[in-house]
Amino acid sequence: MQTIEDLIEPVIDATNEGIISWDDDDVGTFSTNLPDYKISVWSWVDEHDGSSGISVQLRSAGLNGELIDSTGASEFSTRYERLASLLAVARRSARNVDEIIGLIKKELAVLKKQKSD
Repeated sequence: MQTIEDLIEPVIDATNEGIISWDDDDVGTFSTNLPDYKISVWSWVDEHDGSSGISVQLRSAGLNGELIDSTGASEFSTRYERLASLLAVARRSARNVDEIIGLIKKELAVLKKQKSD
């Protein structure tokens, strides 16, 4: 039986290759929309014991957004690192981190040149 966890590595690869991109839906929730499906990932903190974790959901596209599959892992789980990797690439994509770093490098080069002139 296949689960949403079987999609984690292919989705990370597709994100890194620029095939899919992510949006910042609200504070800490990142989603990518495929033609028929939506994948969301977010981090959480348990209010009772303070432990943290990450959850991933696969929903159908459209108004109903029916839940198809989901998973989650606390920071103590062996699955946590895989989900953390997905969360990291989703966040970087949604917030255009590569582009911002490139712009900052250009700005620093201009400042360095101005200082040397």
